[in-house]
Amino acid sequence: MNIKTLKFKILSLFFVSYLIIFLIVLGFLIVRIKYFNFFYFSLLRYYAPLFTILIFIVISLFSVYIILKRIFIYPLEDLLFNIKKIDVKNPNKIDLTEKYRKAGDEFYEFAQAITVLNNTIIKKQEENNLVIAHLENSNKKLNLLNELSYKLSMVFTLEYAIKTFAEGIYSIKKDGGGGVDSLHINIFDTVNRKTVTSLIYSGNENKAVEVPASEKSGKIIVTTNNIDYEDYLSNCRLLINDCKNKNCGGTVDNCEFRGTAGSYKCFCLKISDEVAGTVSIDSEDKDFFTQEMTDLIKEIINIASPVFAKLILIETNKELAITDSLTGIYNRRFMYEFAKREIVRAHRNSADLSFAVLDIDKFKNINDNYGHHTGDVMLTKFTSDLKNVLMRKQDIITRYGGDEFVMILPDTDKENAFNLMEKLRIYIKNKIYNFEDNLNLNITVSIGVSSLRSLPDGKSIKNNGDPDDILNSLLKIADDNLYRAKNTGRNKVEG
Repeated sequence: MNIKTLKFKILSLFFVSYLIIFLIVLGFLIVRIKYFNFFYFSLLRYYAPLFTILIFIVISLFSVYIILKRIFIYPLEDLLFNIKKIDVKNPNKIDLTEKYRKAGDEFYEFAQAITVLNNTIIKKQEENNLVIAHLENSNKKLNLLNELSYKLSMVFTLEYAIKTFAEGIYSIKKDGGGGVDSLHINIFDTVNRKTVTSLIYSGNENKAVEVPASEKSGKIIVTTNNIDYEDYLSNCRLLINDCKNKNCGGTVDNCEFRGTAGSYKCFCLKISDEVAGTVSIDSEDKDFFTQEMTDLIKEIINIASPVFAKLILIETNKELAITDSLTGIYNRRFMYEFAKREIVRAHRNSADLSFAVLDIDKFKNINDNYGHHTGDVMLTKFTSDLKNVLMRKQDIITRYGGDEFVMILPDTDKENAFNLMEKLRIYIKNKIYNFEDNLNLNITVSIGVSSLRSLPDGKSIKNNGDPDDILNSLLKIADDNLYRAKNTGRNKVEG
């Protein structure tokens, strides 16, 4: 019902009310004339118009009240009651038009407007909720990236940087609780074609992973994965198919290294614009790798990659500074620094410490007779035997210069050091080294041994001895014993 119809009904009701009042007053006057005397009739006639007007006003107001209550107040109260039920903070969709349409009520248009307004508010609130949720996710993402960037800026070793990176990956949680279950990081030296590091981080303690107790870090279990660079490179589908160029940014989810029945992705790791590794992530959640999650992981990798590059460069430079370029073992500089620390440690723990100085007998003849190239190859082969066959894990082998080597033997007294060097001498004496052109050479070594406990009493830290002086004394004693071995026929151990 529109506004014009409503006005017509109100006017009609007023007219009918006025007619009823007029008839009542007229009937009253007739009764008065018939039954009352002239005096009363005169008074009634005098006050009749005023009395009629008053009665009309009262009855009109009452009629209007009844009409308004029926047409406006009852529907309005009902409408307001329905409006009050609307929760402003969490409105539900309503439809008041159906109710008023059935009743034929004049408030249909108003109810329709309220319904449209309410449902529009709901729609806008839903849109706002989506925007708020998006902003909250973006804020969490930015906080994660900012915190990770800060932590990575504070690390000084590659090992700790990778650990921080792994913790950042593990902190990612999908709505609903899905997260990372294992993480496999491989970093390669593409120049020297070797593996820099290969670590597996497992966050599921229920998995049957054999890990030494010393390698457990909180809830994340860390294991070292010894992989061959060439073998991995030839089998990794990501590196074969997607990372053949420097612009690699792809992922694979069907790699043969996949370790879960859930979801899996392998990401490229670029260091200094070179593809230098992979980051493989497993999740038991089959729908973990949404586009948003994949993009976030890529951003984390992009943040960590420059840090990895810097630390690899630092460690490479450190390694170059303390490593002999020909043999790959530690050089003289490292020997001095490490030896002094071992002297302090031995005193603190009341432990044994011995040194051995080794020289290849008549090595100059090899250079003179077969060339320096053959001499270099001989040193490389000899050093390899020292590292991989003869020496123990705790022993440190250093190239002192030329064909002379210094070996630091922690937790070893003089007698055991002498016996160890004697075994080494015998092994080298019986070893035949093979070279190109069917050249076979045999060498012998002379060795001098010294021990920390064999020093005079004054030469100790306990008596305010300086580690540098103590080291020089140990090296001099070992060097004197070496020359004694050489002067008494070579191919000997003296101590």
